[in-house]
Amino acid sequence: MIIREMDGVTTLRIFQQMTDLVFVMSVHEDREFRYSFLNDSAMKVSGLHQDAYGASFFDVVKPNEATFLHNQYARAMATKSPLRFMMNHEGQVGESLVTPIMNPIGQCTHVIGTVRDITERYQKEQYLESIAFHDQLTGILNRRAFYTQLEHTVASATESGQLLGVLLLDCDNLKPINDRYGHIVGDLMLKKIAQRMEHAVPSSLLARIGGDEFLMVVPLQAEIELVMVAERILHDLRKPWTYDEFTFYISMSIGTATYPIAASDIHEVIRAADQAMYKAKKRGGNKYWFERNLSM
Repeated sequence: MIIREMDGVTTLRIFQQMTDLVFVMSVHEDREFRYSFLNDSAMKVSGLHQDAYGASFFDVVKPNEATFLHNQYARAMATKSPLRFMMNHEGQVGESLVTPIMNPIGQCTHVIGTVRDITERYQKEQYLESIAFHDQLTGILNRRAFYTQLEHTVASATESGQLLGVLLLDCDNLKPINDRYGHIVGDLMLKKIAQRMEHAVPSSLLARIGGDEFLMVVPLQAEIELVMVAERILHDLRKPWTYDEFTFYISMSIGTATYPIAASDIHEVIRAADQAMYKAKKRGGNKYWFERNLSM
């Protein structure tokens, strides 16, 4: 390991004063990276000590993490330039900077890795992203995120010639439940609806777009599959659920339409599904309506 004197202070002492984790890896002829030095912070967090000196990633780190680390250090060595990456280790997120150290003839002899704990910052960023793109009550997509993802879904389906089923769902009995039992129970019902729809059609693009309105887009191989999807959703939603000593029943009206059969514009297809939903509601609700006469 190279330790240089700078005004009477060695790089070793500088490393030891750093709160960031410092790992110095020596490069061997077999292109393996072996631990040469860890500062106190690195030892405390990683659980490694000086007895790890001379060991490779694969000797002391879990196989999947060892492979990932080896590849990142190898990239830095190959490009002869610093490389940044993030890694999640048992719930702790670290931002790493690996820097290759070259000798006078241009050979990489060591790679220094510094790791900063950014777990708190990462969690805050994840939270902000979540509230920006997800409905805060149900946890599914909000309107904004849904339409953003819908563009990619439609483009992919158009390119591959795949059909998309559009379902617009509206709760028939949320208002009477809110009026009788309060909004806490009503909110619990909306959560239950979202959970059951996600379970019924896990491959769908699902969003809450209004108070008790949901919008779903699901890939289809044939148009008849849309009928089966609607029936599966209604079957799952009709199961009673309880809160305290009360038993509740969910009633939903579902309108369906198929892209690009109903229209070549996805927004027109959504409007067709909306119109079909109102037809289902006018017929008493708790059913779906499909404009091609495949209705309940």
